[in-house]
Amino acid sequence: MRDIRKALVYQIINRVTGDNYIGSTKNKIATRWNYHLEKLRNGTHELNDWQKIWNESNICDWDFRILEDNIPIEKQFDKEEEWQDLIKPTLGSKSYFHKRKNEEKLEKVLKLLKEGKTYRDISKECDVSLGWITTMKNRYVCSVPGKVVFSE
Repeated sequence: MRDIRKALVYQIINRVTGDNYIGSTKNKIATRWNYHLEKLRNGTHELNDWQKIWNESNICDWDFRILEDNIPIEKQFDKEEEWQDLIKPTLGSKSYFHKRKNEEKLEKVLKLLKEGKTYRDISKECDVSLGWITTMKNRYVCSVPGKVVFSE
């Protein structure tokens, strides 16, 4: 039985196209898979590249694999990065293919947020999901009463 205080690294792969995503979780694996499935089925997944491929495929084309289990929580993201370095996933903001593209988008999104643009306008202009904008804002912007402060 898996220790619930431990994490795991997983891969989701499209067996037809070879496209794949690598992530990690400290939750139950079924919970994490169901999270991705719900977002993808509803067309609301924050990873636009994955959503597009999902929309053009069948659920039977996808496999969910555990790459490493029983990882101490404090090493979760280091292990995820090791697997990403080894496999070089094609999907996701951490993928090698999309990393530079997302850095450019992030720069533009943060600039537009500073300018006070709406999420919907930013989403259209930068071709990113509303969820991605929220995630990046939460990661790089901290709210202070009366103003918005951007971390460098």
